[in-house]
Amino acid sequence: MVTGAHPIIPLNLAEATWLVELPKGPLTTEELIVYHAWALAKHYQHVEEMREHVGKDKLQWALKFAEKHKHSIKDYNFKPLDLVLVKNMITESSFSAKMLPQFHGPMVVIAKTKGGNYIVAELDG
Repeated sequence: MVTGAHPIIPLNLAEATWLVELPKGPLTTEELIVYHAWALAKHYQHVEEMREHVGKDKLQWALKFAEKHKHSIKDYNFKPLDLVLVKNMITESSFSAKMLPQFHGPMVVIAKTKGGNYIVAELDG
């Protein structure tokens, strides 16, 4: 580089890239094909192990988060035709919006989606 500084990559590229032992020197085409075949043979097992590990970590994190915020997390279960107020999220992120209404509504709950979101409408449709 021009400045004499070399970038530091925060990855272990040898471990992330190779699922087999690294070659000792230049490879012929046949040897390279063999290395790729070995890596592909180990790929499925490696991916499954990582998926299990990440899945466990995500579950533990979610449980810790729920425990830490159990007093502020509320499980609302609105029914169709319930009246609700919808928080105006613009007022939280903008200093110039402090005079805007904090809530929209009242709104009528139309339905709840499979993901847990609500479809709402104004009272006049």
